[in-house]
Amino acid sequence: LTCPYSSDQSTWTRVWCKRDEVRKHCCTGFTFSTGSHQAADGSLSVQDGGKEFVVSVGSLPLGDGVYWCGVQNQTGIIIKLAEPLGFIWDVLRWVLFLLLLLTVTGTSLYSH
Repeated sequence: LTCPYSSDQSTWTRVWCKRDEVRKHCCTGFTFSTGSHQAADGSLSVQDGGKEFVVSVGSLPLGDGVYWCGVQNQTGIIIKLAEPLGFIWDVLRWVLFLLLLLTVTGTSLYSH
């Protein structure tokens, strides 16, 4: 998962979280400073490229939960940067919107 961040966030702590199923706005996971790191017995690695960090997971059971990456500011607030399938949904919703628009337009033209 690629987690892009802005230049003003470059010194903030990197975060890899699993969403808490009870308190959806909370998470548990790992924090990293800049650079390359490994955690969870090597099954999780983080490579920081200066404008983004990439989280690689060796194994993740299907249906294990929702994971995401972010940065933690100086006051402890975590800002979500990306989550798996987030990009797919961003694209898919626009495709669905266009299909809906075409369907409505086509139906309107056909009925007249």
